[in-house]
Amino acid sequence: MQKWTARKILFFIICSLFLNKICAQKEDFLIGKIIDSQTENPIAFVTIRLLKTNSGLIANADGGFKIPENLKTVIDSISFTSIGYEKKNIALTNLKLGELNLVKLVPAIEDLSEIRVISTKNKEQKNQKKLNLSPSEIISEAIKRIPNNYPNQPFSYVGYYRDYQMQNDSYLNLNEALLKVYDQGFYARDLPNTKTVIYQLKKNTDFKRNRDAEKKYDYFTQRKIVDNDIKIGELDINEFYLLRVHDPIRNHRTNSFDFINRMDTDFLRNHSFTLGNETTNGSSLLYQIKIYRNINGIMVRGKIYIEKENFAIHKIEYTVMRGSDEESQKHNTYGSPSLSDAGRDEEETSIYSLTEEYQKINSKMYPSYISFNNVFKLQATPKFRAIEMRVFTKDQYFSLVFNNNIDETDADRINNYRLTVNDKRIRLDKVRIERNIAHLYPKNPDELFKEYADYFENITENNIVDIGVKNIEDVFGNRVNESNTQFYNQYREFFIQEITDYSLPPEDYVMDPSKPIFGDQPIHSGDSLSGYWMNTPLKQNYISNEN
Repeated sequence: MQKWTARKILFFIICSLFLNKICAQKEDFLIGKIIDSQTENPIAFVTIRLLKTNSGLIANADGGFKIPENLKTVIDSISFTSIGYEKKNIALTNLKLGELNLVKLVPAIEDLSEIRVISTKNKEQKNQKKLNLSPSEIISEAIKRIPNNYPNQPFSYVGYYRDYQMQNDSYLNLNEALLKVYDQGFYARDLPNTKTVIYQLKKNTDFKRNRDAEKKYDYFTQRKIVDNDIKIGELDINEFYLLRVHDPIRNHRTNSFDFINRMDTDFLRNHSFTLGNETTNGSSLLYQIKIYRNINGIMVRGKIYIEKENFAIHKIEYTVMRGSDEESQKHNTYGSPSLSDAGRDEEETSIYSLTEEYQKINSKMYPSYISFNNVFKLQATPKFRAIEMRVFTKDQYFSLVFNNNIDETDADRINNYRLTVNDKRIRLDKVRIERNIAHLYPKNPDELFKEYADYFENITENNIVDIGVKNIEDVFGNRVNESNTQFYNQYREFFIQEITDYSLPPEDYVMDPSKPIFGDQPIHSGDSLSGYWMNTPLKQNYISNEN
């Protein structure tokens, strides 16, 4: 029997305390998911406010959210608001630790009629002359009023940034950060004037990493590309600033992306519009205007939500996709929809999509969140490929080493290989297969190895030998050098957690927009992160196990 000494007992106690602390840290978030009370479908990007504070968060696209459990000691209640739904307040104590808490929002049908009465009274007081505005007139007025409805004085905000890829509903290469943005106001152009400070960075290894998918776009070899016919951000800036470029409201006087382009001059002429049903965000009545474009097989579908009272733009949903020629014929040049098509599902292939929302604070509209994603095509590394070439001068043959064992069926056929030395084709006498290696024996080897003896001795420095191979497979049935094309969605998102008082940024910690966020950037870890957190997506198996 093992004897327990005082030192061993103390070591056991310390280890137990340490493990308990780790377990507690894993369970220190209240986990929830927001769904429609009628359909039980997730509601994306719901605004969650910590009542009696200026702080909050935005739920994820799948309705998921995380709130630090220790906020129960300082916060009584939280509110949930989303366009088209009634506002809902719940006590924070109602959320249970270790469970998936479902929050159900009710579609705002009754609230809509109440807000409509209030809005009508306000309009009558202001003696509004024109009541029956067309969708284009509404949007035109909204764009004209951007300088009045959005802040022109400097302002700051702290938020949660992330970029990641999605394939088959799975997260890949998730990177996260807490950032503070110093915006000079809407009178100043965004890209040259806005400054950003990094508080915290994290490459999340709880989700899968894919080295090929996280590489830069490569249009030279076509290994990783987005649609060549469409222009999205092409500037030499990092991920976060690339996302900012795609905010058409903040950049309404500069070119953003196809086909919004420059919002103040191009948006109206590039699209057609229809007026949808009025809706609400719980406090204001909103126009809901549908956006269309259809030309040369490229289709646009979207919505813009504009406040009836002051024409402030609250939200934009905008998707560009490829459609069939038959679908194109249903529309005129700029995509005015037929009546039968106006409510159709978006079944075409998406190219990119934007969702962004602004929030009203003291009569001005401030950023709430922005989410931009685009599809990219990746030529995946072949599953069966050559990884090394060797030269044996004494025995006078060449070897090609593969990553997997070779299926010997037809693998020893000479015409499956092409050997060139100094760009000269060398005829082969035979091929011998040995597990994952193909040994190639040239005809007339004496002459060849004599002529190039010096080069073969330093083969790594003298790259004069090339071996091409075709029509062979590995033991798993993978054909050599066969690269399958895979499609991914690249997401970049920023969710504001608090609008703060403006102050000058600490210059030594300002982000360099030309360098990757997760590269050589300064991190201002000195500021307190209390009240800010990373709303990391919920793991899919967590949600599945709870439903």
